[in-house]
Amino acid sequence: MQQRLQDAVRNLEIEMIDDALRQELGNVAATARRLGLHITSLLRKLNRYKIVPSDYSDVGACLFAALTGNLKKWIAAGGTPEGFAAYMDSAWESPEPVAEFEVPANVKDYPTAAAATLPIRNLEKDEEIVK
Repeated sequence: MQQRLQDAVRNLEIEMIDDALRQELGNVAATARRLGLHITSLLRKLNRYKIVPSDYSDVGACLFAALTGNLKKWIAAGGTPEGFAAYMDSAWESPEPVAEFEVPANVKDYPTAAAATLPIRNLEKDEEIVK
């Protein structure tokens, strides 16, 4: 009976660490905070369970998280998802790197037809959220 409890605790710890690392994109300090653990305790568990945090730091996931956050800022300022897509298309052409995304003052002036044919999808649920 004791072995079953240990297995259940192990499986739950692995699952919770895995979920937190995914949410924090492999950031160990942020994962420890999310789980309410001291960082050294988390590092011991990572070592014990052979979990590699860098496996969770996918550049695509980081970019997706950043774009999602920027889209939320854009919509909160009164813009449309289509206008955001048009703005981001023009931003890719800029030679200047941007340290922090700032919603332009004329957010409502961005065209809505430019990207109207591109659906925005919730990739986790595989469904369109804007058509």
